[in-house]
Amino acid sequence: MDKQFTRQPVNGTARAGQPYALSCEVPSAPPASVSWLRDGETLPHDDRQPLNGKARAGQPYALSCEVPLAPPASVSWLRDGESLPHDDRYIFLANQLLFTQIRKEDAGVYKCVATNTYLNKNRISDSAWLRVEDPVDEEPALLQLRDEVNITAPRYSRVRLLCPVTGWPRPKITWEIPDSSGRRAILDYTEEILDLTSLELDLEGVYKCSVDEYTHIHKIFNVTVTEAVTITLPPVSKEVIRASTVRFNCTAVGRPTPTVTWYKDGQPLVLGGRFNMRSANFGSRYELVVGGVTSADAGIYQCFASSADSIASGWAALGVGGASAAAPTGVRCWPLGAHAVLVRWEEPMGDVMAYTVQTTLPAWPGQPHSNTEETITVSEPLTPYGFQVRAFIKGPGKNVASDMSEPPIFCQGQGVPIQIRKKGDDAVLISWQEFAKETPDVAQWVLQYRPENSTEERNITLSGDVRNYTLPVPPDQNLQVRLLGSKTLEWLPQNLTLLPWTSTASRDDAGDVSAVPQDVHVTGVWAREFAVRWRCERCEGHAFTVCVRKPDGTNKCLDSYNNSATVDGLEPETEYEVEVQARLPGRAVGGPFSLPQTVTTLSDGPQLVKDLTWRFVNATTVRVSWNAPPAKYTVSYSSELKMPVEMWSSLDTVGNTALITDIDPTRDTFVMVTSFDPHVYSPIKTIPAQISEAKDLQSTFTRSGVMVSWKGGGPRVVRYSQNLTHSLDLWPSMNASGSSIEITNLDPTLPTYVMVAAPGQSQRSQVLTIPVRPDEPSSLYLGIQTILQYIELFRQVVCGQFIPRTS
Repeated sequence: MDKQFTRQPVNGTARAGQPYALSCEVPSAPPASVSWLRDGETLPHDDRQPLNGKARAGQPYALSCEVPLAPPASVSWLRDGESLPHDDRYIFLANQLLFTQIRKEDAGVYKCVATNTYLNKNRISDSAWLRVEDPVDEEPALLQLRDEVNITAPRYSRVRLLCPVTGWPRPKITWEIPDSSGRRAILDYTEEILDLTSLELDLEGVYKCSVDEYTHIHKIFNVTVTEAVTITLPPVSKEVIRASTVRFNCTAVGRPTPTVTWYKDGQPLVLGGRFNMRSANFGSRYELVVGGVTSADAGIYQCFASSADSIASGWAALGVGGASAAAPTGVRCWPLGAHAVLVRWEEPMGDVMAYTVQTTLPAWPGQPHSNTEETITVSEPLTPYGFQVRAFIKGPGKNVASDMSEPPIFCQGQGVPIQIRKKGDDAVLISWQEFAKETPDVAQWVLQYRPENSTEERNITLSGDVRNYTLPVPPDQNLQVRLLGSKTLEWLPQNLTLLPWTSTASRDDAGDVSAVPQDVHVTGVWAREFAVRWRCERCEGHAFTVCVRKPDGTNKCLDSYNNSATVDGLEPETEYEVEVQARLPGRAVGGPFSLPQTVTTLSDGPQLVKDLTWRFVNATTVRVSWNAPPAKYTVSYSSELKMPVEMWSSLDTVGNTALITDIDPTRDTFVMVTSFDPHVYSPIKTIPAQISEAKDLQSTFTRSGVMVSWKGGGPRVVRYSQNLTHSLDLWPSMNASGSSIEITNLDPTLPTYVMVAAPGQSQRSQVLTIPVRPDEPSSLYLGIQTILQYIELFRQVVCGQFIPRTS
C-alpha cells in the first residue's frame, strides 16, 4: 500500500547559528522509516539520536541517545509518549538504554529527554521505533555499549559490570574475578551483569567475562577502588619569634595517595631554601618546615591534599612576634675558590652579640660568630648560592634576632683547580682533567692570563668539553693564569678581585714518575689537624707529597716517606681538599696527583651542652640527657648522618632531658642538641643500634606450614603474604621473640613471601621467597617421637610384654 504524507515540509527562512525544524509525517503501522534529501543527496543521520531498529525476543538490546549539553544533562526515556515503567530489565546508562532481556511488550516508539537541572531546560530527541521479533538461530556476539571498562569508583559504592551477549540459543557466560591471592578465580555465576554492591579493597583488580566455547568473545574490566582524602594531622596555628624553626603538619590519607600543596596568603608557596617539605616518623607524618623565620613569613598557611576527584584542606596562622632589631645591610660576596665564597656586611645599630649567614642549596643557618665577614664553604662548585645575614642584638632580658638581610645576594664558587706542566721551552700545558670529571655539566671555560706585575688580563674562551690547553710562554717571562667555569652560557656576574692567580713559574718539568697513589682516605679528624693514609703500587723507593687546598684556593704541601701523614696548622670547622703525589726522592718532579678527598675539621670552641648521654626505655624509645643549665633546647635526631641537620626530626624541650620515640633499633641514631641563648650546637652523639638486622633468612617445611629462621637476636615482626603485589600494610604479621617462627594456614600450591624486621621501624628487610611445597609422601612428616613410639610398641608385642589397656 502506498504511503500518504499527512504533513510535508514547507519553504522557510532560517538564521545562521539558530535551530530550525522541517516537518514530515507519514501515518503507518508499524512506523515507517523516513529519510531526508538535500539537493538530491541523502542527508547523513545524526548517530547521537535514537535509531529505528528491531530486536529478537529474549536477547539484550540497546538504544543510544547523546544530547550535547553543558553542563552535562541527565537522560530519561519515553515509550509511546509515556515514561518507562520500573523494570529490572532496564538499565539506564549515560547515553544508552539497555534492555537485558527484551520482550514483545517493549516494542514501540522511543524518545530520549535530556534535562539540565542547572539551566532548567529540556531537549527531546527524534522518535525511533523498535520492533521485537521472535528469536532465530545466530552465533554469539558482544553487544556494543558505550560503557567504561576502566572503572574507578569510591569504596563502598555500587559498580555494575555489563557483559550483554546476543545469540540463540542463549550463550553461557563465565566470569573470572580477582581473589585474595592475586590470581584470577572462576566465578560460579552466569549472568551477563556482575553487580558489585559494596566495593571493597579486595574487589579491586581485573575482571573478565567470556562466552563458553567462544574464547575469542570476551570483555575485560579494570576496577580501581578510591577513598576520599582525609587530613589526619592538620596544621595548627603558632606564634613564634624570629630565627626559630616552624613545622606545620599536613598528613593526609586516601586512594590514590594524595598530593599535598601549600599556599601562603592565598598564593602558591614555592618550596626550596627555607621552605621545605619533610617526612617524619619514618614517613608516617609530613610537615612543612620553615627555617630561620622572619617577619615576612607571618600569614595564613593552607595545605590542600588532592587525589583523583577528592580534595581536603586545612589552614593555620603563623604569627611572628617578640622584640625587633635592624637587619644587617650592605651584604656583598666574592668567590675565593671553587668551594669557597667570602661574605661581608655592615654592622647594624645596637650591641651585636652574633651573626649567622643563611645559605641556600641546601638551606642552612650557619654557625654564630661576631665577625662582619665569613668564608662559606659551598659543596657544589660553579653553582649559584644565595646568602642572607641575620644579627642577634643584646636586649634587656635576652638576645633579639633581626630579620634576614634583603634582598639575598648570589655568588658561586669559582676558580677551577689546575695543574701546570712545562711543554717545551716556550709553552706550558694547563690541565683540569680531574675537576672536569667531577663536574661534568660545565658549558664553557674561560682561561685568563696576564704577565706578572701587570693587571692587563686576557681571556681565552673554551667549550665545555675541553680538558687542557697549551699556553705559549716566552722563555724569559712568567705568566699568571686562572681558569673560570660556568654551567650555563650566561655567566653569573661576580667580583673576582679576591680570586687567586697561579704563576707559570710553579710549573713542573716533565718527569718519568707514572705511579698514582690510590685509596686516599682520612683516618682521623681533629679541630686543627687530620691524618690521612693511602696505598701505592710500584712505589718502592718513592717519596710522597701531600697537598691540602685551603678555602682561599692556596695549597699547603708536606713531604712523607711512608704511606701516611698528619696535616696540622689548620682552621677549625673548615673544609679542605687533600691529594697525594708520588715522586722520586731528591727531585721536585712528581707524577699525577690522586683524586682529591674532602675533609672538614671539627670545632674546638667551648661546649655549652656537655656530657650528652642516653638510655633506652624500650626497643624504639631512648631518653637523652645532658649537662647544661635548664633552658629551652631543640633535640635533633636522624639515622642518616649525611642528611642535612635541617632535615632531621626534632623536638623542643625545656630542661636537660628529652624522650625520643619511634627510632629504628637496627640502625645507629645520631643526636644533636641546640641551645637558643646563645645559639650553640652540641657535638653529634651516636647511639648504636640495639638490634642487628635479621640476616641469612632460611626456611624449612613443617607438617602444618613452614619454619622461618634467621641470625640475630631480639624481638622481630614477621610479615608474610602469598601475593607479592599486595601492599605491605595488608600482609599478616606475627611477633617473634627468638630467632625462628612457624607460619601456618598457607596455601601449599602458592609461593610464600616473608619479611623479618625489628619492631617500630620502617620494615627494612629483604624478602625471602619460599617456593611451592614439593609433592612428598606424608610419611616424611611423621615426627621422630612418633616413630620411636611405634618401634617400642613393636618390641613389646614381640617380647610378650604388651599389656592392653582396660577401661
